[in-house]
Amino acid sequence: MLLEAGVTIRKPNPNHTLTRADFSVKMPDGSMVPMATQQEFQKAGYLRGLNKRASTVRDSINYFPAHANQGCPMLFFTDPVDGSGALAFDKFEVSWQRGCLGRIFFKLPEGQKIEPGQYWLSVKFANSTVEAPFRIMTKEEEKYLKKNWKDLKKEHEALLKSEAAKGKK
Repeated sequence: MLLEAGVTIRKPNPNHTLTRADFSVKMPDGSMVPMATQQEFQKAGYLRGLNKRASTVRDSINYFPAHANQGCPMLFFTDPVDGSGALAFDKFEVSWQRGCLGRIFFKLPEGQKIEPGQYWLSVKFANSTVEAPFRIMTKEEEKYLKKNWKDLKKEHEALLKSEAAKGKK
């Protein structure tokens, strides 16, 4: 499983080192899958193609707070045959000024597939764990979303506007 992720911390939290072991995915059945190792990434040769495909179709995940204005890479994985000479690291430091981005891979247990359902990316910080939900939709759910996207977006924007108005009172 390939995910593109971004992390930062909020002020006044001190800088924090995140390691490969701090990332996992909660599957729809509740089981937890740890991040793959660099060795597992290298052994799964098909990931090279998946990585190239992910480079061509991208959604922006740059939703960092304004104060996180310095970029930093999450270099947990590198392909030794791509010729870049990049190194993989098992950790990186995050701070309130930095927005760190990268691709992360999870080796699913033998026989387990990515199925439609609710998933969570789990990241362990010093004093908390953040779970970011994401959903793999069925064909029917995807069809419904595409058909109703404009209406759902209008409803969401109206809700945000009404919440903002309440906050000003």
